[in-house]
Amino acid sequence: MSEERAKKRRTGKREKREGREGRRKQKEKKEKQREEREEEGGKRAEKKKTENRTVEKEEKKEREGRGKEKKRERREGGIEEEEKREEEEETEEKENRERKKRDKGNKKKMRRKEEKKEETREEGGRRRRKRNRKKQKREEKWRRRRNRGEENRNERVQFSSLTSGLGSALVAAVIGFLLYKRHRRHKEALARLAREREEILNSGGGKTAKVFTGKQIKKATNNFSKDRLLGTGGFGEVYKGVLEDSTVVAVKCAKVGNTKGTDQVLNEVRILCQVNHRGLVRLLGCCVELEQPLLVYEYISNGTLLEHLKGKLNGGLTWIHRLNVARDTAEGLAYLHFSAVPPIYHRDVKSSNILLDDKLNAKVADFGLSRLAETDLSHVTTCAQGTLGYLDPEYYRNYQLTDKSDVYSFGVVLLELLTSQKAIDFNRPPDDVNLAIYVKRVVEEERLLDAVDPDLKKGASEMELETMKALGFLAVGCLEERRQNRPSMKEVTEEIEYIISIATSKPEN
Repeated sequence: MSEERAKKRRTGKREKREGREGRRKQKEKKEKQREEREEEGGKRAEKKKTENRTVEKEEKKEREGRGKEKKRERREGGIEEEEKREEEEETEEKENRERKKRDKGNKKKMRRKEEKKEETREEGGRRRRKRNRKKQKREEKWRRRRNRGEENRNERVQFSSLTSGLGSALVAAVIGFLLYKRHRRHKEALARLAREREEILNSGGGKTAKVFTGKQIKKATNNFSKDRLLGTGGFGEVYKGVLEDSTVVAVKCAKVGNTKGTDQVLNEVRILCQVNHRGLVRLLGCCVELEQPLLVYEYISNGTLLEHLKGKLNGGLTWIHRLNVARDTAEGLAYLHFSAVPPIYHRDVKSSNILLDDKLNAKVADFGLSRLAETDLSHVTTCAQGTLGYLDPEYYRNYQLTDKSDVYSFGVVLLELLTSQKAIDFNRPPDDVNLAIYVKRVVEEERLLDAVDPDLKKGASEMELETMKALGFLAVGCLEERRQNRPSMKEVTEEIEYIISIATSKPEN
C-alpha cells in the first residue's frame, strides 16, 4: 500500500512539473507571437506612410497639370465667347418677335374672357335676385306662421295662468280650511284639557282654587321672561310675577311634555286648596288653560332655609332664629298630619323646601310629591319618591308611606339647623358623607357638640349649649331606624317649644 502511495505521489509530482513547464512554454510562445505581430504592424505602418507620400506627389502633379490646361483653355476661349454672344443676340431678337406676337394673341383672349365674365356676372346677379325674392317670400311665410304660433301660445299661457291661479287659490283655500280646523281642534283640546284639570282640582270636595287665565299669567311674568326665573326643579320652573292689583306672586309651571310634572302640580293645587296654616305656603290660584298647568302662590321674598344656612343671605341665622324655624316647620307638618282631613304626607321635607319671609318665619313649600292619606288606601306606593339624604330608610325598603317618613326627613333638617352642613356632602370623609349617619356616630361617641356649627358655639352660654344638645338628641330620635320608635310631629313640636322656652328664659340672679 505504501509503495502505491509513493508511486502516486511521484506521478503526481511529475504531472505537476510537466504542467508547469507546458504553461511556461505556452507563455513564451504567446510572447513571441505578440512580438512578431508588433514587428509586422510596424512594417505595415511604414509601408502605408511611403504609399501615402507617393499618392500625394502624384495628386500634386495632377493639380499642376490641370492648372496649366485651364490657362491654355482661357486663352483659346476668348474667340468662342464672341461667337456665343452673337448667337445669343440673334436668339433674343427672335424671342422678342415671338413674344410680341404672343402678347397680341393674349390681349384678344383676355378681352374675350372679360366679356364672358361680364355675361356670367350679369346672369349670376339675375339668379341671385331670384333667390333673394324666393327667400323673402319664405321668410314672410315663416313670419306669418310664427306670429300665429305666438298668438296661440299667448292664448294658451293666459288660459294656463288662469287655471293655475284658480288651482292655487283652491289649494290655499283648502290649506286655510285645514289650518282653521286644526286650530279649532287645538282650541277644543285645550278647552277639554282645562275642563278635565278643573274637574281634577274640584274632585277633593273642599275649597276650589282661583282660576287665572293664560293671558293674565303671561302678562304677570312678562311672557315667562328669563330675568323673572326664580329657580328650577324636577317638576319644572318657578317665575316671579306681578298681578294687575300689584300682588307679587310665584308662578310654578311644569316642563312642557312632562306629564309627571303636570300631575304633581295638579296634585299640589288640590292639596293646598284644603289646607290653611301660617306654616304652609298659601295658594292663590292656578291656570289650566295652557298646555301645562300653572300654580300661583304667595311670593316668599327671603329665600330658602338652605341658602341661609350656607350664609348666602343675611350673613347666617342665630340660634334663636333656627329654633323658631324648626318650630314653624314642625307646626306646619303637624297640621298636615293631624288637622287635615284626610291627613296629608309631604314626602319631600328638606331645607330647600322651607321658605323664610322677611321676619324669618318659616313656611313649608313644594307639595308636588304630597299624598292624601285616605282611610281606604294601604299607603303602599310603587316606588319611593323624595330626595337622597332625607329619605326614610324604611320607606325606601318597603315603599310604605306614613307620617313617620316626614318625621325622619324633618330630623335631617334639624341636623342641618344644628350643624349648618348639607344632608349629602362628598367633601366629608367617605363614612360621613350622609349627615344622619355622621351625627349618629358622633352621638354614640358622646361628642355631639363637635358636630355643632362653630359659629353657633362662639359666645354661646351654657344654657344655649344644653339646648343645642337637646335639639341634637331630638333629631337623633326622629332618625330612628324603626318608625315605631320615632316621635310624632305633634310630640316633636311640643319638644321644640320646650327647648325654645328654656333658651329664651332669663337666667336667675
